[in-house]
Amino acid sequence: MIQADYHMHTSFSTDSLASVESMIEAAISNGLKYCCITDHMDYDYPSHQTLPSGKKEFELNPEAYFTALTHYKEIYKKQIDIGIGIELGLRNEPQQKEKTKSYYQKLLSLYPFDFCIGSTHVLNYIDPYESEYWRDKPEQEALNDYFLSNFENINFYNDFQVYGHFDYIVRYFPSGIRNYLLEDYLDIIDLGLKKGIEKGIGIECNTSGYAHGLSNPHPKLELLKRYRKLGGEIITIGSDAHSPKQVARNFKQAEELLKEAGFRYYTLFHEKESKFIPF
Repeated sequence: MIQADYHMHTSFSTDSLASVESMIEAAISNGLKYCCITDHMDYDYPSHQTLPSGKKEFELNPEAYFTALTHYKEIYKKQIDIGIGIELGLRNEPQQKEKTKSYYQKLLSLYPFDFCIGSTHVLNYIDPYESEYWRDKPEQEALNDYFLSNFENINFYNDFQVYGHFDYIVRYFPSGIRNYLLEDYLDIIDLGLKKGIEKGIGIECNTSGYAHGLSNPHPKLELLKRYRKLGGEIITIGSDAHSPKQVARNFKQAEELLKEAGFRYYTLFHEKESKFIPF
């Protein structure tokens, strides 16, 4: 049984209104023994809007964030083990990636996070969530570019433990099909998976895929099987919840898929050190 949600967002992320307390309480009410808050830090995100608060979109205040989570970690220590995490938005544009890497290295030297997710939300200065991204771009080309960016980011960055939602981009396919054949992209997918295994970087089983109209988590079962076949062992499980009702969503289906893919355990992190928990 899965007892840990390792991808959760609160109002420290600019796309969530949930209080830290409400997310922790939801984790407890779902019977979890562990959770990790992983709010967004997408440095220099190419925002198309100005937030009323004056905050930059998808950037958090690290001092306030770490102070708050340290406080709640102490308050709830007898009820649930809370990890202090962060989701880092990775960039592979030549003019951007050095600046982003330097910023994250400094950030992580100042704050002792338990766990860091590295995720790609932006390619060529635009999020695939935006309809503009798909203008004159075939879906096959876009997915190929996304999987290539996964490899490039895993190869370039070092300061994260798990790569987030490996096939995130399929949520936004204009056709609405939201599926792909693994064999069409296997060579380039293998580049990213093998590089991650080489560097000790895992992947996550992100159950938000179900909420976005997919019949599977991110990544799909065939990709999870491929990762395991290549020798991948590090895998966290996260709902990518942005509200309390989303915490631990579809974990039963995720457990069944992970077992089918060959996993007998999942991974937790404390002070960036891994711990394997059997199902």
